[in-house]
This record gives sequence, C-alpha cells and structure tokens, in this order.
Amino acid sequence: TAVVWSPRFDHSYDGTSWNPLGLLIEEGRTNLLLQSEDQSTSWSTTDTTTTDNAGVAPDGTTTADNLIHTGTGGHHRLTRTVVADTIHTASAYVKQGTTGSHDWVRLYLIEGDAVHGAEVYFNLVTGAKGQAQVIGSGTYTASSIEDVGSGWYRISVTGIIASGQTDASVRLANVTADGGTTSDQAASVLWWGVQLEAGAFPTSYIKTTTAAVARTADAATMSDVSWFNASEGTILTEGDRISGNTSYGAFFSLSDGSGTHEIYTTNVSDDGLSFIRGSGADGNLSQNIDNFVVGTIGKIAMAYAVNNGAISVNGGAIFTDTSMGVPTGIDQANIGTRGGTITHLNGHISRITYWPTRLSDEILQVETS
Repeated sequence: TAVVWSPRFDHSYDGTSWNPLGLLIEEGRTNLLLQSEDQSTSWSTTDTTTTDNAGVAPDGTTTADNLIHTGTGGHHRLTRTVVADTIHTASAYVKQGTTGSHDWVRLYLIEGDAVHGAEVYFNLVTGAKGQAQVIGSGTYTASSIEDVGSGWYRISVTGIIASGQTDASVRLANVTADGGTTSDQAASVLWWGVQLEAGAFPTSYIKTTTAAVARTADAATMSDVSWFNASEGTILTEGDRISGNTSYGAFFSLSDGSGTHEIYTTNVSDDGLSFIRGSGADGNLSQNIDNFVVGTIGKIAMAYAVNNGAISVNGGAIFTDTSMGVPTGIDQANIGTRGGTITHLNGHISRITYWPTRLSDEILQVETS
C-alpha cells in the first residue's frame, strides 16, 4: 500500500520472486463497491457462509474473508448504481480457503436481476483462465488473472451489463468445474479486495468501507527545465503499459503545458504498435514501430534536432526524419503523462535518461537493445 502523495514503485511476481517494474502512473479511478474487505457487511448471500477476517490478505493484514457454500446455487453479491452503457471492470483477490482444496471460482459482472452481463472462470491451482462468456444481452470485453504471491491471484472481468441498465452486481462463487453453475459445498475460498470501476481494465486496488472511494490520478511534473536543450537532445525511456489500456499516455514528455508544443515517447496501441512523437506547430517526428508489446517492459529512444530526428524501439531499425522542426516554449517535464494532465500512461516507468545532445543513430540502437 502507499500513502497519499507518495510515488508507488510496483513489482510483478514470477512464481518465485518479485521483480521491479518501476514507477506506477495511473489515471484516477473510483471503487464503487462497498466493504471491499468485509463481505459479511452490506453484501447479499445465497446459500453461503462468510467468515470475516479468516485469512491473511495480500497486504499482510488478517482481513481476507472465507466463503463456503451451503447449497448448489450458492453465491455472494453486491449491487451498485452505475452509469448506463458504460464499460466497467470487476476484480478481486482470491486464494484457496481454510477448508478443503478448491480449483475453480466464478467472477461475474451482471445486472441486478442476474439476466445480462459477463462471467469468467479462474483456476486457483494452475493460475489459468477458464471459460469467459456473455450472459443474456451483456457484453464481454476482457478478463485477466495475475499471480500476486502466497497462493493469491488477482482476477478481473470487463464488460457492459446490458443496454440501458444502471444496476451492476458483482457476484462471487466457488464452483465445481470450469463453465459450471454448481457451487462447491466441500471447500472454501478466501476472497479479498473486491473492486468495481468504470474502465476497460483493472487499476490498482482501492479500499472501501461504507462508501465508494476515489483515487486521484498520479501526477509527476517538474517545472524547472533549465537543463533542457531546445536545439537538440536525446530521450530514452523504458517501461510498460497495462494490457487493455489504449490511451495516448506518455512515458515521458517535455511540453509547454498545452499539448501544442511537445516531445514525448509513448506506446499507444494494445496490439503492440509504438508511436513516438516530437510534435506541434514546430514540426513533427512520428512513426508506428511494431515491436513494442503491451504488458512487457520495452525501450524507446528518440533523438531530435532541426531536420534531424530519429527513433528506435527495442533495438530495431532506425526511423529518421530530415524535415522536422523542434518544439518551442518547453517549460515542464512530465513522467507518465503528456502535459501533466493529458492522458495518463496507466503503466510503469523503469528508466528515463535525457542527453542534451543529439546522439548518433547507432547509439540509439545500442541503448534500446
């Protein structure tokens, strides 16, 4: 966890050890669900026994709830009002519980009458994602499962419940098989950190109790750019973007604050394309380079000078531009955004290096290899 106004340096788990990802930069989000760590309060239960604070949660506190079903149709749910026809993501942390050994869980985002929505199955033994399917006239967009250590996984499902519907229900169930609807009455599952947010991908967990809680967008801006050379320079950035994110957030940008005159490096496409630009009325250097994979750490380097621009991604071929200008009026540097508030990266930055000189094309390839 992180305190307000502090940088968040994130890590990933590979099954054995934790690996640094870099500084996490995210847009603002709101967890709409109540009692995200206490499913014995506010949540509705069908054929389910809930024991509060029965296990150690991913954050090290004993706040995980143990759920075991007492009937074949058992499930746990909480319904909240949402904006109609808006894509939402439900997520939760899950682990085998205190009773028995259990494989499959079912997470579904559905409207209050349980007729329309989307559902996904996840295996707590293998860490695999099972069936993902639409319910009624709902829309299924994406899902994910991430190993977060100590037997815990974070799972998510993204979609639209149904046209015109404003009552979104997040439902949890321990089921006997992938794609099955029969609840397991023999083994329990620990659930914790349940979240419902408007957006096409899950962001970092936001704790709630009796009300929805919002997280302000990350902002890392430097107003003293006396070190910046407007005539020429080279920027190297290393980082990743969260899968599912298609915004134009930058790893690093130099800007006049309006977005009209700027230099930035970014990965903007969920299909692995990279787009890097020094732009504005002063001239452009831009190119899609298809060797940056979303969700994987990669490197981008851009060198600029009047009529002498170059880009390299992950040690790939150099793209050059001999007819570009350079932006003027640069008065701020931003990590993870363009212009401080224009589109957030929703990802990690593990390295930023700036040289106040235009390095050679050969060096660009070496630095990004």
